[in-house]
Amino acid sequence: MILYLRARCQIMGNPISINRLCRTIINVPQEELLALLGDADSYYSPYLKKTIRKDGSTKVRTIEPSTGYLKVVQRKIDRLLLKPAMESLPSEIMGGRPSVSVIQNALLHADSKALMKYDVKNFFASISYQHVYYIFRYRLNYCEEASNILAKLTTYPSDNPHVPQGAPTSTSLAMFALEPLCDKLAKYCRANDMKFSIWVDDITVSGDKGALKTHRGYINHLVSSTPFTINPDKDSGIIQKGSKNGDEKGRRVTGIIIDNTNLLSLGNDKYKSLKRRVGRARTLSESLRGSLLFLKQVRPSQGKKLYHQYQSRLKSVQNARKNEAPQTGAKSTTDRL
Repeated sequence: MILYLRARCQIMGNPISINRLCRTIINVPQEELLALLGDADSYYSPYLKKTIRKDGSTKVRTIEPSTGYLKVVQRKIDRLLLKPAMESLPSEIMGGRPSVSVIQNALLHADSKALMKYDVKNFFASISYQHVYYIFRYRLNYCEEASNILAKLTTYPSDNPHVPQGAPTSTSLAMFALEPLCDKLAKYCRANDMKFSIWVDDITVSGDKGALKTHRGYINHLVSSTPFTINPDKDSGIIQKGSKNGDEKGRRVTGIIIDNTNLLSLGNDKYKSLKRRVGRARTLSESLRGSLLFLKQVRPSQGKKLYHQYQSRLKSVQNARKNEAPQTGAKSTTDRL
């Protein structure tokens, strides 16, 4: 990783100084940054998040969210420093990028005959302080002092400092950490008529079944040659369109299902759940409205139909209430739709 980033840094000119970082880019005095570093561990509130899987087993993840003024500064670093720089990342890195959604990630693979899905094990914890320092120093071209401060501000202070899951800067930094792997995969996949994308810790590779079968071993090798490790429990194998394992669960890419006609959907269970919610609706729900608008983006025909039913449902409820009580002059619920 260091050789890769140094090679990129050679063409970027003079490093950005600590003064420019503090005064021009994030507008935070250097003294305040140093004070934060002296007490960084007090700004984190780690906890264990438990999720029950469908098979009844329990998945436990350590979440390490930042709080207080450190979180404010991290948001500034992400918004003013990292997010603008993400424009230069390869297009295959989709997670965490402004204006890129899971829909675009799934669309990339919609017309492929088969796909493989990988999950990076212990993703955020795999990205060490050293990785983050290299990103700021050699990828984003900050001076040593600024890179050291930025790396300490954005890694969890422990015996093994790493990118914390739950901090504002973590996803953006993780995408930069994946860039060397992305370049290797991009070169190999393009040369062998395959497509791939990365959404945070999810890697999807698609193409003809024969190509995936031939190159699967080397793709696994490419991933394993980096600081990252494939989670064996999340390795999907090759999923072919129209096969028994090409069902909704198998052809789900970052939550979006690709059906056997290459169309996207949220799946039958999710669609039926939204229909039930629409049928029960009596007042405007921003949560339901947001879900319906998302459905319109994923599957326009379904979304438009269900959204129209939602509007009609609210109008009928409102008219029923008008017949039961005098007109109050309040703004119509459906006017806000």
